[in-house]
Amino acid sequence: MIKKFDYTILYLLFIIVLAQFVYLSFNEFWQDELYSISHYQLVPINKILFDYHSTNNHILYNFLCSIFLKANNLLTFSEILEKPYLLRSLSGLFSLLSIVLLYRKSRKNYGKDAAYLIVFVFLTSVIFIDFSMQARGYSLGMLLVTLQVFTFHELRKGLYKNIGKICQLGIYSILLMLLLPTNIYFLGALSFILFIDFIQAFRDSLGNVNAKRIFLINILHSILILGLTGYYLWLQSMQPPNIYLDSFDLFHWPHLYQLFSIPYHFSHFRFLFWLLIFFILLFFHKRMQFFPKGQQAEILVLVGLFLLPLVFFFIHGPIIVQRIFIPLIPVFSIVTGLLFYNLFKSVNFRWFRLWQIGTIVCFLYGFFDTWKDTVEDNLRSETSMSLRHHYYMFNYNPLEATKLAMDLQQKTGLPIFVFDDFGERGIYFYFDAYRVKYQKSFPDKPIQAIYVTNNKRMADDWYSQRMVPFRKLIPDKYMYSVYVPE
Repeated sequence: MIKKFDYTILYLLFIIVLAQFVYLSFNEFWQDELYSISHYQLVPINKILFDYHSTNNHILYNFLCSIFLKANNLLTFSEILEKPYLLRSLSGLFSLLSIVLLYRKSRKNYGKDAAYLIVFVFLTSVIFIDFSMQARGYSLGMLLVTLQVFTFHELRKGLYKNIGKICQLGIYSILLMLLLPTNIYFLGALSFILFIDFIQAFRDSLGNVNAKRIFLINILHSILILGLTGYYLWLQSMQPPNIYLDSFDLFHWPHLYQLFSIPYHFSHFRFLFWLLIFFILLFFHKRMQFFPKGQQAEILVLVGLFLLPLVFFFIHGPIIVQRIFIPLIPVFSIVTGLLFYNLFKSVNFRWFRLWQIGTIVCFLYGFFDTWKDTVEDNLRSETSMSLRHHYYMFNYNPLEATKLAMDLQQKTGLPIFVFDDFGERGIYFYFDAYRVKYQKSFPDKPIQAIYVTNNKRMADDWYSQRMVPFRKLIPDKYMYSVYVPE
């Protein structure tokens, strides 16, 4: 049984998470955020609703951001860049609501101790923290999936008789589709489970009203999803072809590894430690109960809601961008939390304190590892971009580099050359927002100028080969540096 001391640990963990939220709220915006703000938030509402030239348009989130920016009188790009914490606070609110609702709904449906483990797993997810404050739709996606999962659970528990829950299910499905069309894989999993429930009800009761009700709910739910899919297809038909929107290969086998590595990425460094705890429990306690009989069907539903979207994505076969599955982190947390709750409950919570402390250590080490990799990438003039490594979490400084170059130009009158390598990481947006005159790339011949780049190795070689003396004004551990002639 979980004791008061354990809740003290949970409160301390929550404070650590809040501190991370505060730290990330001041992070300068990165490439995809900048594109979303400039093309889909600081624009008229009709452009948000009807322009889908890029998958950066998380329509529902950008719509809310547009209203939020107008309400806070943030009307220019440069104002937003100066105060990133204001826009990020909206994502922070969605993330906090996800934490609160996940705990409250879990406590109501699974009990206080189970809720503790579920929210503990959720809070110690480095990926959740990373995406929690981004000025994009992932935090809202996690909130909506949390609401949808528990609405579906309560609807099934009530034998599909609660009209209010049926309406909520439809509303959350609409909102999820308006947020990200890739949520169709999750909603498709929900429809598949509804179909299985219909078959089960039909076989058990020879087609009574309950089976008919489930069938009707599924038909209406499918119509909603297909209708909104048609909306996106209509938007797409008005745009040039987009490789990220067009399916290119059904049953694309190379996707399998990336797709089913997602649960591992969600676990981060906790995975091996949890595996160790599992084998310790298995070795010392032969009669463990993974899931009680009354909970097995519900667990299968939850596992289905987590894994079926990956299967449907594999069948469809578009280009894989793993972060589209970020909204599934609450489902992963519920399944993992319930698994460990039942394991610890069956052994009278032996080894629980070790699991608790070890999980926090893995969580904190995950942040350290991300910081270390980011610094090493910057020192080597490389960049990492995956579910577990993001160049913008630490030592990301486009605003600092832009302002330094601006000040130097005002003092010296020298031209500015900017080269943003590795597929562009965001600094051009900053120069454009402040209306600074600059030229992209490096000149062929050495001239007296200010150079700004994230590829410091290339810049160092460029200067050395031309035997031009220079000064580097920002240490290499940061992404961008500014070069000036001696």
